[in-house]
Amino acid sequence: MYTYRIHINGRMEDRSFTSAISELATGFDLTGSINSAGDRLLVTCNANPETAYLFYQRILKQAPGSFTIVSHHMAAVPKEDFDCFSIKETDTEASPDFVS
Repeated sequence: MYTYRIHINGRMEDRSFTSAISELATGFDLTGSINSAGDRLLVTCNANPETAYLFYQRILKQAPGSFTIVSHHMAAVPKEDFDCFSIKETDTEASPDFVS
């Protein structure tokens, strides 16, 4: 099991994409979190490489019309432990770790 970060930048009219990603992660039986700030999403999850790739592709395919993806990438990062998959609320003025 590895930890992956998925960065998605785009234009978002509402927050429904965040909830959809959380439900998708639950369907994949993943642990991790989704964090949003403005029009940026950061998804962190624990998965094997194949599942992580499938999850990433499904996120991109299921983006609602209210979210226009401008850029995206996925990378393996140092292992993190999670008990479940959660949505983290972020103040748009805050600066979450979207760099790693």
